[in-house]
Amino acid sequence: MNPLNPKESKDKKVNEALKYADLGWRMLGIVGLSVAGGYFLNQKWPNTRPLFLVLLPMLGLIASMYMLLKAGRVKKKK
Repeated sequence: MNPLNPKESKDKKVNEALKYADLGWRMLGIVGLSVAGGYFLNQKWPNTRPLFLVLLPMLGLIASMYMLLKAGRVKKKK
């Protein structure tokens, strides 16, 4: 933090907030697309159970959690 330039600190906080808000939208998109893809695949290859509609969103959720954890890691300064 630079005491001579308090705006610099505020801008950094805003950038961090926008970064995490963007991650939320990305997670929503990944899970939404995986649900739509699972629904499409279940319509194309019908089963007795909605196999694709369950598996694809689970994989999408795992992928989005990995993305969230990767973005949340704090890099060590040397």
